[in-house]
Amino acid sequence: MYNPPPPNPQNSQEGPDSRTEKINTIWKIITLLYVMGSLGLIMYWEFNDSGLCMVVREWQAAIIDDGYYPALDIMLTLVMFLLPLFVVKIIVERVTGVKIKNPNYKRQ
Repeated sequence: MYNPPPPNPQNSQEGPDSRTEKINTIWKIITLLYVMGSLGLIMYWEFNDSGLCMVVREWQAAIIDDGYYPALDIMLTLVMFLLPLFVVKIIVERVTGVKIKNPNYKRQ
């Protein structure tokens, strides 16, 4: 026996689905710009031996006896840049009440 889904009472243009879609789209754009800017800044710092990469490199040299590893510099600096992004994501979800998710993932 076929049971059709119940009708959606929110048929207005500004329904919860369109608001969720707008917030997810804006979040995707902001995240993309933030990550691209972060990668650019990390590469600049890495090749000029300055900024946060220099701090991480000095920290590694103090802890590791063999010196430092440039790949580890980049990874640790990237993690330091991405942690605030996750904190902002949690704050945005709490304030707006919208769960930010990957729009390309569909659960079967």
